[in-house]
Amino acid sequence: MTKPSENSTAPTVERVSVKLEKPHTHAGKDYAAGATITVTPKQKAFLEEKGVLPKPGARVDSPTEEK
Repeated sequence: MTKPSENSTAPTVERVSVKLEKPHTHAGKDYAAGATITVTPKQKAFLEEKGVLPKPGARVDSPTEEK
C-alpha cells in the first residue's frame, strides 16, 4: 500500500515573495512594512489592490526625484 503523499497528483501552487509597503497580517501573523512574505499570485494581486504592496511597475528601489 502506498502513502497518499507518494501518489499525489495535486497541483503545486506557485508562490512569490513580496515586500510589504504597509503593515499586514498574513496567516495569523503580524508583519511590519518592509517585511517579505510568500503568497500566491492571487493573494499578491489582492494585496496590490488594497495598497499593501507597491503598485505594479512602481519603483521601490529609489526615491522619486523632485524637480
